Amino acid sequence: MRAKGASDYISIRMVIICLCVVLVIAIYIASYIPIPLRPDFTPPPPTAAVTPTATLSQILPTATPSTPTKEPTPTPRRGGVIYSIFPIENTVGWVQSDEPGNHFNGSYLYTGLRNGTLYHGAMQFDISFIPPGSTIYLVELELTGLDDSGLKDDNSFMLNLLTKEADSQWATHNFEAIHNAQVAETLLPILHASDLGADKINKFAFQEKSPQLGLIQNRLGDKAISFRLDSLISDKEGWFAWDSGYGTGTKKNKAILRLGVIFPEVSDQLTKKETETPALIGPVVLITNTPTPGNDLTAVAVILTAIYETTATGTPTPLPNNWVLPIVVTNTPIPQNGATAYYQQRVATLMATVTGTPIPLPPNVVTATPTPTYRVVTSTPSPENVLTAAANSLQMTAQAERFGAATPLPPNWVTPIIVTSTPMPANQATVVYLQALLLTTGTPQPFANNVQTATPTPPYILLDGELPFMTATPLPPATPGPIPSVLIGKIAFKSDRTGQESIFIINPDGTGLAILTDRWPYNMAEQADIYSADGRFFAFTSDTIRYKNVEGMVPKTFVDPETGKKTEESVKGSIGFARADAPAIYWYDALYKATDQVTRFGIGIAYGGVWSPTREQLAFISTESGNDEIWVVNRDGSGLLQLTRDPYNWWDKHPTWSPDGNKIAFWSNRTGVWQIWVMDGDGKNLYTLSKTGFNDWDPVWIKYPAIPTYKQPN
Repeated sequence: MRAKGASDYISIRMVIICLCVVLVIAIYIASYIPIPLRPDFTPPPPTAAVTPTATLSQILPTATPSTPTKEPTPTPRRGGVIYSIFPIENTVGWVQSDEPGNHFNGSYLYTGLRNGTLYHGAMQFDISFIPPGSTIYLVELELTGLDDSGLKDDNSFMLNLLTKEADSQWATHNFEAIHNAQVAETLLPILHASDLGADKINKFAFQEKSPQLGLIQNRLGDKAISFRLDSLISDKEGWFAWDSGYGTGTKKNKAILRLGVIFPEVSDQLTKKETETPALIGPVVLITNTPTPGNDLTAVAVILTAIYETTATGTPTPLPNNWVLPIVVTNTPIPQNGATAYYQQRVATLMATVTGTPIPLPPNVVTATPTPTYRVVTSTPSPENVLTAAANSLQMTAQAERFGAATPLPPNWVTPIIVTSTPMPANQATVVYLQALLLTTGTPQPFANNVQTATPTPPYILLDGELPFMTATPLPPATPGPIPSVLIGKIAFKSDRTGQESIFIINPDGTGLAILTDRWPYNMAEQADIYSADGRFFAFTSDTIRYKNVEGMVPKTFVDPETGKKTEESVKGSIGFARADAPAIYWYDALYKATDQVTRFGIGIAYGGVWSPTREQLAFISTESGNDEIWVVNRDGSGLLQLTRDPYNWWDKHPTWSPDGNKIAFWSNRTGVWQIWVMDGDGKNLYTLSKTGFNDWDPVWIKYPAIPTYKQPN
């Protein structure tokens, strides 16, 4: 009886200990759960150190800047704040093509084509209170839908940041000023009809850690920044309206521009703190953390194990005061050659210019010791035939005679297996799908040591000057996909400035010269140029039946007026007509499966037709006036107009329309070298983008993310 009672006592004591441990763990976990803010919580305004010293009232006398407030979400970065900025009442609204003024005090941000009238939503934000030199790490603009009654299923819209030339006197701008304002960058995503709706929130953002953030950072010396809402295809009927937050028809859902900011003095303090030795007792002791249990059963097992160890060996020794969790990083590999070192130096200089000097690593960062003992070495591909094997053998023999025997492979070498990183899920539905897939297939097997993750290749490399600092390494052909959004609106062209044909891109104003890392976006954009924006029509060149007069010697009778005597002589004259087919511009209609001829010249030929993105008009090349010139014509053959006129034997070739259909780029040899030129759609205001003595040719103004495809109506 005594033994049984003791056993019961021990069991009760164990249960009490378990309950206490669970209670302690629950309290520990609860301490990390954030307490939700009250609905009426308002973050404090910025401190006096960042109070605006200049306001938009210096530019717009009637404007009263709104007071920016710190936004509690998303979470600010260490040492930073996130401001929510609202547009001022008379700087937000819409403009329309059939009116001379603007509606900057209206309730709506109308955008699109409504009964033949083109609308643009527009807004401006005061950023004068942010001191120049601050670091911008977040740019996000939030709009709330207000009216979707004019929305069509195939409508798409985008938000564009305008260049600073559009900021001055913003409140007085009309449709023409805003419509023709140049775009500095497009914020993602492109919104389609399925993304839009009344009371539906749309968020546009710049990519984190991208050069796009530098656009805002470089504008901090300005008073304001301005945005324009555009229909992706401006001649497609359909419209949508977001809430301006002002006026009588609004639901007071103002546009919100969120900027994540680290002020210069804070950035300096962070840098200083990271370089100072932390005030700890003795040296830093790195201790690895206990991993979080993967499920409830594991957590229970961990608790019971801890109870047993405490009972058997006593309470664990407390952690020292100077312990920290290690942050493990890998070493930057040493460049294998001079070209790689120079390239890495230029990239580091560019990144420092765009994002600032990197913050020094904290003292608890340790360099990872390479655990794999393998060395990844690419294997020599097997010869396809005997001739290739013989050629390889001769080449290896010659190299051995010249440079000596090749270094033997290490005993621990393996051939690499290259894989691509798994992309981040684009939405919650994708996350749910991946979780379900994991449950059905089980935990993935770890990668082998010879698996290497492929580094994504950037779409282009910015140049410092007119020539690349090194020749781009040829890459294997990529699988063509959507053209990267950062290329939309830029002009791509061919050039021999690298010593061979390469593809470059440039902004329409001559800035941002860069070299493409792969040419498939150029090829796709060039093919898309022949299509109308809706994909229904495409232009092509084909021979048309044409006849020419054939001359020869023909008999002619002459009569002497005095004697009346007739004589027969052979003279030069027409002996008939012969076929002389010549190239002409045609179009194909995907709706009616019909084809028609557009150009009908008598002497010259016509070729190279490209379709305007905003109207039923084509640009093409013709020799009707003697030389290769740029012409335009309407789809029905009317409105024929010659845009370039060369008094000498010049060539003007390869026209391409701007995304808004107002300008045309082409190449010409009028200066003695091949150069890229830009002009208005009527041939006026001609200027060149080429500044070197190298040849630049075949420009393509990138307008679409892919080749337009026609959707049959229901």
